[in-house]
Amino acid sequence: MQLVNKLFLFVLQRFTDDELDFQKKILYRSGLGDETYVPPWLYSKPQYFDYAHARKEFEVTCFTAIRDLLNKTGVQPRQIGVVITNSSLFNPTPSLSATIMNHFKMPHSTLNYNLGGM
Repeated sequence: MQLVNKLFLFVLQRFTDDELDFQKKILYRSGLGDETYVPPWLYSKPQYFDYAHARKEFEVTCFTAIRDLLNKTGVQPRQIGVVITNSSLFNPTPSLSATIMNHFKMPHSTLNYNLGGM
């Protein structure tokens, strides 16, 4: 997906030209490129800013990243002793760290810390 083009086509009706110019400058200076991932529900009509979609975004991004890391390192989930997550805005129940442990079937002896609101 072409991040910049799709996002700006979507938000054109919501902001003035000056506001869009400012946002475009910030976006280009942020280092995000046209191949940056944005969940489809953020640029669809209607947009979804609900719990279910926030959890889905977490699962898609984190589970994929963790799975890739485990595969590259050859580490098995049962070998992990501690899981720590940090999220300032999304702090669901069960926690993100518990969700990771359950998804990857880590042992109950694995410690988990969920830092939030920081």
